Amino acid sequence: GLRIVLSCGEKPSYLDSHLVFGDAHIYFDKKGSGKTYFDVDDKERFCSETITIQKLEVNKSYIYEIYNYSHSYCRFSRKEICRQQTVPIFQSGAKVFVYSGESLAKTYSPPADSNGSLWTIFKIDENGKFIDINAVCGGENSMIKYSTDIIYSKEISALIKQQTSLNNGGAAEHENNPSAEKLNNNGEKLYHSGDIKGSIEYYKQAVEIDDKFAQAYSNLGLAYKKLNLFSESTWANRNAITLAEGKNVNIVRASSHYEMARLYEQNGDFAEALRYYEFAKSENAANNAYDQAITRVKAKL
Repeated sequence: GLRIVLSCGEKPSYLDSHLVFGDAHIYFDKKGSGKTYFDVDDKERFCSETITIQKLEVNKSYIYEIYNYSHSYCRFSRKEICRQQTVPIFQSGAKVFVYSGESLAKTYSPPADSNGSLWTIFKIDENGKFIDINAVCGGENSMIKYSTDIIYSKEISALIKQQTSLNNGGAAEHENNPSAEKLNNNGEKLYHSGDIKGSIEYYKQAVEIDDKFAQAYSNLGLAYKKLNLFSESTWANRNAITLAEGKNVNIVRASSHYEMARLYEQNGDFAEALRYYEFAKSENAANNAYDQAITRVKAKL
């Protein structure tokens, strides 16, 4: 599961968090759909909102956004009041924290000097790949309508398509940061010596320095699995799948799908386990272990 937390500073801000997936739209006025819900709204002090995804729904993509409705407020107020109340997103002190299980997985701040009313932060695609967007669009006078299935503009829609293409292999191959590689190597040494918690700290430092380091995420997923941290391991493996590239891309993706499938099987979610074993098979059909796993799980359904 994922927990997405919007937190703002002391400056006046009119920020609302929105999560759109399938035909569902979660925000302050619609607080739940299936296993996803809006569970904190504290405007008495500073803005603080939390959206929790207990489990991603199959074959649905998710888009998380922040809407600055002070721009809409300006349409109905005198200019002097508007100047006092309107705070650009990048000056609001807003941050978004994404937690996987109990672990902080990602932190976002709005781009500096960004003007607009809609901050689109990330997308999770139909296969669970996590795609960073972190862009602001929409002029001060734009009014974003809250529809049931979409709230982002054509501008952001094009950017999401571009970022999705890059995450599917459209970008130049990433070169790992040497400092991150050293931390990852240190983590591997501790992992093989049996110090799993120590290895996790090194892997986390590696991906903090280089957030596109697929192997470090893959190692992190294995280490979390050793400690039975289901959500954290799933999160790390999803990142490894998203970022995998190069000549061994299919093997890396297959391995991460396989590890996720084993987690679901271990937790008794055999339908989801089968889905990820089949993903692994589609990436690397030559590995007989995937066939055996598919047969085993089908017998449990």
